Amino acid sequence: DGDGIVDDGELTSLEDAGIVSIDLLSDNQGYYTAGGDVRVHGVAQVTYADGSTTTAADAEFVYQNAPVAEAVLTDDGQAIEVSTDDGQALTIEAAPAADSGSSAVDDGSAAAVPSLTTEEEAAAAMAHAG
Repeated sequence: DGDGIVDDGELTSLEDAGIVSIDLLSDNQGYYTAGGDVRVHGVAQVTYADGSTTTAADAEFVYQNAPVAEAVLTDDGQAIEVSTDDGQALTIEAAPAADSGSSAVDDGSAAAVPSLTTEEEAAAAMAHAG
């Protein structure tokens, strides 16, 4: 009934279900189904006592859609534009580089562009800006 609690009659043994074998080797033929909400990594054969067969799937189900961010360096190289597939956008401007103590002349043209190394960091930056 989908309540996450095993009630009487909801759990049965393989023997009571008539299953005599389940192949443990997947065909490794992955695909998406259910509108992209289910990713099947592969299937294997299940055999019943009467000789009939069906398939068992190694599947993962979508729990929550996470925003996917794409970061692009602007043409002038002075900013990063971050956008998600749901239309949110953020521009991160470059800051002047800190003095590294070198003897080279720093004319202020060098810039340190912050990096977003994970999707979580990109999503957090976008949430902060929005």
